[in-house]
This record gives sequence, C-alpha cells and structure tokens, in this order.
Amino acid sequence: MKQTRIRKGASFGIIAVMVSAMLLASMPTVSAKLYGDANGDGKIDMRDVTYVGLIILGKKPANELADANQDGRVNVGDITYIELVILGEAPFPGGDITVVCTREFKGLHPTGFSGSWGAPNVLVYEPLADFENDYREKVPVLAESWEMSSDGKQWTFHLRRGVKFHDGTDFDSDDVKFTFEWKLEHDRTWIQGLERIECPDEYTVKFFFDRPRFILSSDFATPQCGIMSSTTPLDEDGNVKKAIGTGPFKVADYSKQQVILERNNEYWGKKAKLEKITMRVIPDANTHIMALEAGEVDIIPCIEAFASVPMLEANPDLKVSGKLSVGTFILYMNTKREPFTDVRVRKAINYAIDKESITETILEGTCKPAKYMFSPVFEKFIDEDAVPYEYDPTKAEELLADAGWVDTDGDGYLDKKGKPFEVTLTFQTGSLDFPMVVEALQYQLGELGILVTLNPVEPALRSELQKSGDFDFLFTWQSYIPHDDPSLYYEGYYHSERGRYHFLEDPEIDALIDELESTGDTQKRLELHYALQREIMDRAPAVFLYHRGDYMAMKKCIKDFEVTIGSWMLYKQLTKAYSAC
Repeated sequence: MKQTRIRKGASFGIIAVMVSAMLLASMPTVSAKLYGDANGDGKIDMRDVTYVGLIILGKKPANELADANQDGRVNVGDITYIELVILGEAPFPGGDITVVCTREFKGLHPTGFSGSWGAPNVLVYEPLADFENDYREKVPVLAESWEMSSDGKQWTFHLRRGVKFHDGTDFDSDDVKFTFEWKLEHDRTWIQGLERIECPDEYTVKFFFDRPRFILSSDFATPQCGIMSSTTPLDEDGNVKKAIGTGPFKVADYSKQQVILERNNEYWGKKAKLEKITMRVIPDANTHIMALEAGEVDIIPCIEAFASVPMLEANPDLKVSGKLSVGTFILYMNTKREPFTDVRVRKAINYAIDKESITETILEGTCKPAKYMFSPVFEKFIDEDAVPYEYDPTKAEELLADAGWVDTDGDGYLDKKGKPFEVTLTFQTGSLDFPMVVEALQYQLGELGILVTLNPVEPALRSELQKSGDFDFLFTWQSYIPHDDPSLYYEGYYHSERGRYHFLEDPEIDALIDELESTGDTQKRLELHYALQREIMDRAPAVFLYHRGDYMAMKKCIKDFEVTIGSWMLYKQLTKAYSAC
C-alpha cells in the first residue's frame, strides 16, 4: 500500500482558486481506486470532507483513499480536491470498467458504431436533442432550440455554442450539414423525404422535406442521429475511418470485437465519472454470465438472458438493475404464405398461446405478458379499446376448423385437403431464453395439432430472413421505436411500400399510416394510433408475446448505474456510473 504522511494542525475549508488549479494540474489521469472516498462508503460527498478533516486533527486513522489528490499526503489539499470533485470542477476518480456488448461493432459512424443497444455510440456521439426521465422529457443537447413550419416540412435548429469535438475543432452548422448529407448517401434512417439542408449562419441549420415530419425532433433524438465532425476522415467509399464526436467519451482504440473509450475531460457538459470503459463483444449469453461471475467483466446485459436474472440477483457479489422497457417480443407470421394467408388461422394462433405461462415459468417474471401491441410504458399511445387475444385454446380450435383445418386421420395433427399443418419457426441463436421460449411455443401449438419445426439461425441470417420474408413463423423483437412516439413502427413493419419488412400488405393500413404521417394535431394523431392498433390487431399478423424488461447485472462495487426503459439508452447511463472496486 502507498505510504501516506499526515500533516497535523492545518486548517481546512474552501481553498483559493489558485491552489485549486495547482491541485488539478497535479492530479493523475487514471485511478485504480476511488480516491477521495475517505470514509469508505463507496461515494464521494461532503461526509468525506468531514472525515479528512478528522484525520488531519488526529481524530480518525489515515487511509489511502483519503489522499484524494494522490500526492502522498493527507492534508487540507485533499479537502479542496474532494470539494472540487463534488462540484464537478475536478475529474472524478471513477476508475475503469469492462462492459459486455452482444454484437460486433460494424463501423465508426453513428449507426454502425453500436455493439448492442446503442453502445458505444451514445457515449461518443451526441444528437441535437435527447430524452430524459424514461422518454417522458425531450431536452436540448447540441441544439438549444428548434421550431417547425405549420406544414411540418421545414425545421430550424439553433445550435449550442462553445462545444468542441474530440479533435479540438469547434462544433457548428457545417458539422450538422455534413452528418445528414452523409446519412442521405449511406444511411437514410430517420431522414426520409429530406430534400436539402441550409446553414444561414454558423449556429443555425434548416431542414427541408418533401413530406410532413411532425415528430422530427424526436427522430433526431435517436442515437443514429449523432453528429459527426466535418473533419471526419472518410475512405474512398465514404466509410468513416475515425469517430470524432462531441460526447463525454472519446475512442482510444477500435476493432470489431473491442472498443476502448477514454473520458473526455474537455467535455462541454457534465463530465463522466468513469475514466475508461472497455467494451468487449461476447455474443453468447452463457459466456458473458460466466465472465461476470469470474470477475473478468464488470457489467453485462441480461436482455437475452432473462431466465438468469434470479440466479444473478442471488449472487452476493453481484447486483441487478432492471425495469419494464419499451421493447416487445413477437411471433410474426408470414401473411403471404399458406396457411397464414387466412386471417382465421392467424387469429387462432393468437388464441392458442399461453403468454403468462411463458413469462412466469420460463422468464421468471422478468417480463410482462403482452395484452396490446405496445409496452405499457408507452402510456397514452396504447389503445385499451383494442380487443386483446386472451388464451383460449377452444376458440383457437373453432377458428382452425372453420378454416378447414381438422385432424381427419387421427394422427394428432391437423390437415387440410390431405396436407398437414406443418410449419417452421425461425429464431436466432446466442440467447439463453430464446430456445426455451420457442420450445414452449412449439409445445403449445403442438397441443393444438400444429407440427412446428424449430430453425435456429445466426443473428445475421435472422436479420436477412426478416427482411426477405423467407420464413413461416419468426420469433424476434420489436424495434423501430427508440423514442417517445411509436409511429415509425407501423411504417417499418406494416406499410406495403415504404415498410422495411412488409408483414402486411393492406391498402387500408397503408392509408392510415400515411394519414398519421401527414397529421400534426396531437389529439388526431392519438386517434390514428388507436385506429391503427385496432386494425392491425384485427388482422393478426403476429402474436405480441411479452413486453421485455431491461436488465443489467454488475459487480456490487459498480455505483450509480441504473437502467432506463429505453434499450437504446442503456449504456448511456455509464456517464453517471463509477467503479468503487
């Protein structure tokens, strides 16, 4: 242990700015322990100031952590340094941690720079606006304010001054223009209909669209819309060669399997507490659980390992943070392929699934059975007048019989015109939960006389099959709603022309989606949300199985890390966390 000398008899209190500056200059850049936590409670607060004072007066024994500025002595300078840390004027000695991501990093631009659920994108890049308070509040970030034209086709953003990128260049309107023009060519997500961008001055940006974009400020609050520096180096294909953002962390090292972030001590806003974050890709849930239990990593996601949550909570060396999230797990049916072209069959499948038994016996109560299309956390957007599908196997049998599916030969399986009801259920590998969930679905549908063959595939293939529509059943999750309005989900999944997945091809649904996009009135928009939910649920293209919880497991010595309801923002909470390990 470091030798610590104590100077007795010194007075203590708020020290002059000159002394503070000298202390800051002498502070080491990385700490392995929580220096400043003089009383050893895992926090740095005014109680530590008092404790150091008692050490100086000889009333408490010295300890290494009381030497806040790490100069080898415990004296009045440590009191000053602790006060500066509390005020946010000195770097917090938050240490370094290793965090698991489940997917490899696919580039350094704001969309591809995400190993899972927005990491490390949300720590490096910043959007014009952002969400706080579990998506209930939208706040300015790189834009201080914005306004929209009455027709929703023109938006003006007024930018924050005094912000610098990680390379030291000033943030201004040219960077916003560069970012979104790059997106026009390489990633049109969230900017559909964008015609042009104008910069009247250094701190004003105007966006012009060929269609109304009434929720653009929410779209721009997503991680994919983080702002890149116009100095960002690109290769000949336009791929980003270096991540240059304005966020609280900057990239120290990058590969597809691991990213190392260092705290941006010149950050314009409230500085992060952690000094370094290593993000390591471990796709398999079992493997990253074992890594946490072995102490090799500090934080892991449990989003694909809900069944492990009780076991992790019971471990005395670990803790789990979790809450119900915006996400929903869904069993999609291919409405273009027999037998799912018949809405009676699709409704029968909905009635045949006992969701509660899945959430309680397999997922250990960590998720909520889905009654409606969206998670309860979406609050006002949920149409509670939409008729849910309760578990009713008798009703399912009646609907299937009405559609011509009966067991004519007594072999226990339904058939129609000599053809058995035999389908494949595709799901992706790497999750602890998915195999158990799909086996439960297989069993429940088998009880009804439907022969289900399970088809596990790698995540990349699952994504490809989802886009191509080459499946019978597809078990996956709901995306496209990483903000406060779930309207883009309808377009992404159910619009026959503009949709990404085309799970329905229905002109009435298309017309409702189009009307929602072109409507700015808040109450009218809610009415259209409700109409869409009723109509989509009546057409039954999917079984909305359960609303996901967001859970992260970590060592007990990780402090101030709490999850949010939005999966995209899980890793952003690392800006508040620190290590007392």
